[in-house]
Amino acid sequence: MVSKRSATGFQSAVGIKADILREANGFCADQGLVMQMISLQTKDGVPGESYATAELVFRALKPDDPDNVRLDVDTVPDAVIEVR
Repeated sequence: MVSKRSATGFQSAVGIKADILREANGFCADQGLVMQMISLQTKDGVPGESYATAELVFRALKPDDPDNVRLDVDTVPDAVIEVR
């Protein structure tokens, strides 16, 4: 697991999300492994109230591991917004 918190409440979680993904991929690559994401949770910061946070749970697998498969992602939207 990798988690990170922003330095201030004025940041979105986008930057720290990228940081933890790079960190997890780098950790795995240094060992000759590949990163498989299990879950990723982010929360934007609210000035004066909370910091932006990101938490990644992942597995480090050998490249030829049978569990190293790309998970199918459902690309159908949960909601459709129609502008008239």
